[in-house]
Amino acid sequence: MAYIIFVNGEDRAYKIAANDSDKDNLNFVAEHCTVKSVSDADFNKIRLNQAWASLSGDTITYNDSVFSGFKSADELSSYLNNVKSLATAFVNANPSHPKKTEVENYISVINGIDTSSIVPDADTPLEKTWEQYCQDNGITFLHPLQIP
Repeated sequence: MAYIIFVNGEDRAYKIAANDSDKDNLNFVAEHCTVKSVSDADFNKIRLNQAWASLSGDTITYNDSVFSGFKSADELSSYLNNVKSLATAFVNANPSHPKKTEVENYISVINGIDTSSIVPDADTPLEKTWEQYCQDNGITFLHPLQIP
């Protein structure tokens, strides 16, 4: 069973987890959050950045992403640098966390990516999310909301 976590009083997803173990290893304060069980299909919409989830009352709404892809290697690099900063901050602040190795492995994946080979020029943009690209190419990845 997958989960989406919302901070109470905010309507946008805060964290996502594929299963109970992942949920239990996320850094969030349970009394300040609402944890909703969701189907694997709905989880994957969020994980692949194909939709955003919002919470109104007890109802989750999935809004299709308006993301149109990366038009340049620099755009993809900028996105990956932001994800890497988030992941690195987590690793530095949580040296004994059970998910540390998984997050470090993802940082290594990001460091090994040559964005110019994925988006060589403006005539060949990446017309999908980074996460969808990873899934399509067998690359192990974490959505930013999965980073504890």
